[in-house]
Amino acid sequence: MTETKKILIISHVLPCLPSAGNEIRIYKMLQWFKNYLQLEIIFLFNSDVSIEQKQDLEKTFGKVYSVNDNYPDACTDDNEVSIYDADNKVKQWFASVKLKKATKFLYDKYKPNIVLVEYIFSSPCLSLMPKDVLKIIDTHDVFSRRSEQVVKYGIKDDLPCTVEEEREYLLNADLILSIQKEETKILCEIVPELKVITVGIDYEISNLQKQTIADRILIVGSDNPLNIHGIKEFLENVWSVIREELPNSSLHIVGKIGNNITVNDSRVKILGFVKDLSQEYARAAIVVNPTYAGTGLKIKSVEALAHGKVLVTTPNGSEGLLLDNHHHCFITAKDSKEFIREIKAILSNEETRIAMEKNAIEYSRQFFNTEIIYSELRNELL
Repeated sequence: MTETKKILIISHVLPCLPSAGNEIRIYKMLQWFKNYLQLEIIFLFNSDVSIEQKQDLEKTFGKVYSVNDNYPDACTDDNEVSIYDADNKVKQWFASVKLKKATKFLYDKYKPNIVLVEYIFSSPCLSLMPKDVLKIIDTHDVFSRRSEQVVKYGIKDDLPCTVEEEREYLLNADLILSIQKEETKILCEIVPELKVITVGIDYEISNLQKQTIADRILIVGSDNPLNIHGIKEFLENVWSVIREELPNSSLHIVGKIGNNITVNDSRVKILGFVKDLSQEYARAAIVVNPTYAGTGLKIKSVEALAHGKVLVTTPNGSEGLLLDNHHHCFITAKDSKEFIREIKAILSNEETRIAMEKNAIEYSRQFFNTEIIYSELRNELL
């Protein structure tokens, strides 16, 4: 009888009631590890886990540990701090001595065949693993791009990273996971000696009967600074015009991003965190992702298309979505004037909107299905 393979996953993101894009992606990847590869999962979270969260995750995936659990001393150097993160407390936290001890203890206890870290900054934990363990970094972003993608918009970057630093982190692994094709190319240039594969996000395609409310615009987002910047720009420069020129229009803002938005407008509904977004998507006429900055793949753009909705977004918000001339289902707008023009055009033409919704479903079936998303990773793990 073949022994079940084990995977140890180290993460600072807890995929419990996932709402942010990175939480959703990690949750879906865990599902795939368990349901399709039948891997035994050991999950190490780099912070505290409540009893309720621990029970929920253990019921769904497997064994769950916190970095703050009580671990016996393991073979790590208490004084070990990499040259490139010596002055950055945030980076040190991602691969603290405490986390390394927990990693070593769990390796010794379970002897996993695979160890995967979420984000490059936890990759020093991989250096504790023997050569016969497959060491993987799930990058999510190319951090050395963030100065051009984030800082130029006036958004503070707590994790500055040069190309040289990123390379040093990446070299702790045997295999690199990139979230979209363009970043795969960039990572291949940074570490040409390592294998880099693309692993996006899979989504079940919505089969809910549409209950579209004409002229309703939907924005869904977490409370990260990039989303907050984008939605404030949208409210000030786009919605202020749309609400005047389309008097029946309304705007629903869903997700933790609402905690940072105050609007004195009866046609704007700020709903906060909603566990099941399906009804909000079903009723929306258009979904807008107004994020102008950031790297990686914009999960909320993917989510909108998988729900069969027309997406209007920035060039940044569509980054990582494969262009396909057969499926016209999302529109990019480079500035406020284009946002206003495109939103008005779609809301004023029901026939065009319905055709684009059908295209969104077909596009999602082609590009977000589980078999395609994980095909390269499956080949590496089997």
